[in-house]
Amino acid sequence: MLLQRLHPNKPYLNMMQGTGRKVDVYTDNYGNKTLETEENAAMQETLEESGIILDEENLQKIWSETVPLQLEWTTRRCEVQDAIYSITLSIFIYPWDWIQEPLTTEPDKSSDWTWHTFRKSYS
Repeated sequence: MLLQRLHPNKPYLNMMQGTGRKVDVYTDNYGNKTLETEENAAMQETLEESGIILDEENLQKIWSETVPLQLEWTTRRCEVQDAIYSITLSIFIYPWDWIQEPLTTEPDKSSDWTWHTFRKSYS
């Protein structure tokens, strides 16, 4: 399931993308910090961007890589030379049952969702 970016003032104009975001850090009532799991971030963002509810049992991670990035996202309260960090990028697939149809939740920013199948290529 992909959509095309349409907002002229946003990055990656006319490029295709799926759902995604950074994982969040949560602080409980006692000041303990907990990092959200990649799976929870994927499920939450899919719900927010398409209205689709995913079941964690069926979510399958097919790729994950940690890479260094520089200034990919806005970094605050540090010098430019200190704005270097690593991020883990992950791709998930989900077996589809066709019960839920995706919603276009941000029509001013992107096209409707389109369906694509995962195919393994052999060389």
